[in-house]
Amino acid sequence: MATAPDTSGFKIIVADSKDAYQWRTVASLAEPGMPADAWIGNACLMDHDHAAAVYAPRTFVNKPDVMQGGAFTAVVNLTTGTVKKLPFTASLAYFDPSCNSATHTAVFSAFRDDKTHLVTVTTAGKLTADATTIGQMTSAVPVKDGLVAALGHQLVHVDSSGRNVKDLAPQLTAHRSTSGPPGVARSRSSTTTEAPPAPGCGTGTGSSPKWRRASSATSPSHKAIPARCSSPATPPEPTASPAAESPASTRRPARTSPPSAVSS
Repeated sequence: MATAPDTSGFKIIVADSKDAYQWRTVASLAEPGMPADAWIGNACLMDHDHAAAVYAPRTFVNKPDVMQGGAFTAVVNLTTGTVKKLPFTASLAYFDPSCNSATHTAVFSAFRDDKTHLVTVTTAGKLTADATTIGQMTSAVPVKDGLVAALGHQLVHVDSSGRNVKDLAPQLTAHRSTSGPPGVARSRSSTTTEAPPAPGCGTGTGSSPKWRRASSATSPSHKAIPARCSSPATPPEPTASPAAESPASTRRPARTSPPSAVSS
């Protein structure tokens, strides 16, 4: 099964091995009398013969209210082409709808006022669960005893009523709350360490210069960058010439005159 946007409707197309995988359109989803330059949507397989779909005019994606809960919904029989339109709307989010081919069900999501409306249906279009939960639950998948979904950084199970929400990974949730989401680097711009003065920086009246760690956005290698000197530079003390510092062992002895002859 595949889908395709079109000016006349959102196309559900299939290809069978017995027909040498030749593509054919089994359904074109649209609403009569509603103007649209193109009909778009998403679909998933409930089983070999049924698909769940959401569809809407392309311009719905430019309006947050209808994008998050105004798309039309349907169940399509992929063998006969029969379309069962459902009496509720859903979002155009990439994860909507979500199907489970083991339970032959699909769940549709809609978002309003920080609440999520989750509706589960069978291949016949019959509602088996209708729940409203607090917060935005995304990527919901139907299971035998409810739904499994993402709620913030939690993986949760929701019963068919929507009243009982259980964290399926509490240890992972506790870890993320202290260490942050995996794969997201923490900012290190506030970390500073003392370092020896940079060349030309004095340490007389001011403190030694700080060395700050560059952010990953500007310096992926995280090299240390010296900050500006916090005190005026102090001129270096004069050093003795090499000749004056020559070790005594390398000095040549002074020439002495031979002793004078003593006459008798």
